Parts: sequence; C-alpha cells; structure tokens
Amino acid sequence: MSGFVLDVISQEKEVSSLIPITKTNIIILFSVFGVICLSELLFALFEIEKPRKIVKPFCTLFLAVIVLLFTPKNYFFIIGVLCGMVGDIFFIFKDQRKCVLLGLVAFLFNHVFYILATWSVIRDQIETIHTLFLIAFFLLFFAFSFLALEKFCHMKGLLRITGSLYMTLLVLDFAYQIMARLLYSHFFIYSVFGGVLFILSDSILTCTLFIKDFKRRDFPIMLTYLGAQVLFYMPYLLLTIGE
Repeated sequence: MSGFVLDVISQEKEVSSLIPITKTNIIILFSVFGVICLSELLFALFEIEKPRKIVKPFCTLFLAVIVLLFTPKNYFFIIGVLCGMVGDIFFIFKDQRKCVLLGLVAFLFNHVFYILATWSVIRDQIETIHTLFLIAFFLLFFAFSFLALEKFCHMKGLLRITGSLYMTLLVLDFAYQIMARLLYSHFFIYSVFGGVLFILSDSILTCTLFIKDFKRRDFPIMLTYLGAQVLFYMPYLLLTIGE
C-alpha cells in the first residue's frame, strides 16, 4: 500500500461503516487477509494441493467480510466478491467440464456486479456517447472472442458462448475502470491496474486449461487474481474514507 494511501487512512475518519475505518482496523483486517492469501500462494507454489483447495475460497470470503465491515452500502461489490468466491470453489474442480462452466458463470456475475458497482459511482458522468461506445465495443469484442475461443482453445457449444461472454465482460469491466479514472476520481487508478491483473490471471488460466499446462500454474494465477481483487476494492475504500 503506497504512502499516499496510508496518508488517507491515517485521517481515521468514522464514516458509514459497521466498524470505524481507522488505520489500526485496516491494518488488522488486511493483515489477516494477507496471511490467508500468503498461505494459499505458498501452497500453490509448492503444489500442496489439499490445503490449497481448502484455503482458496477463504481468500475472497474474507475480502467480502472486509468490504461488508468497511463499506456495507456497497451492495454490488459485496455480491461481486461473493460471486468470485463461488467461482473459486467451482474452479477447485476445474478438471471437470461442468465445474468449469459453472465457475465461468460465477465469475461472469462477479464482473457484472463490479461493473454495476462502478456504474453506480460514475453514472452521473456517463454521457450518451459513452453508452453507445460501450455497446458497440461489447458486440464487437464478443464476436472476436467467440471466434478466438474456437480457433485457439477449441471450445464449443455452451462453454464457448459462456467463455466469450465472460471475456467480453472482463474487458468491459476494465473499460469501466478506465472511465471511472478519467471521469470521476484518480483513486480508480488502482482498479485500472487491477483490471490488468484480472486479464493476466485469466489469460494464464485459459492457457493452462485449453492450450498447455505447466507446473505450479496456480501460483501466478492466484497471485494476479488476488492482487486484482484487492486493487478493485481500493477506490471504494478510499472514497468512503474521503466522505
């Protein structure tokens, strides 16, 4: 966390949260979250599969607890994190096609609710031209991903449609973070970097699932994924502190 973030946190303002958003509370909760994530990453690095699979969903679950305690009014983001947790559970069994499909659906809703969370903040700044651009972008990128998934990943049927829709929403979510940075607050620079990490994480995951697997694959996947989740939340926490 940068010095700038710590400066904002050090204000120790009490806002509309279930517990005071103080420097101490933030350090304690994010330290616990960090320990859980570090455990998951170490298990992934050394390929200790059973405890890795047990710990995995608790990373996003504890992040959801942090969001609930600090920013309980951010319903969209809370639901989004919980959808991510459900996706994490399904992807524990990613050797089964049905679980991959259900995991994709869960992560799809993860980004739908993240988009809604961002939209709820910047909606007054969005003009008609922005909406038309996003609709055109959505349709074009969906067509591109639909063709690419068959050509490079050999996906077919419902899995291909769901995967294309997920890829489109992932990049659309990234576009929303850029819009929020440009139109609303510089705090959203964190979620822009988070969007890059989400895309990187899912690119590695897609490669290992459908193109070529490699050892210790879960370490880079989870490192970028968990970093993305935290960075996506940072703007909302900082905006709440600044109220």
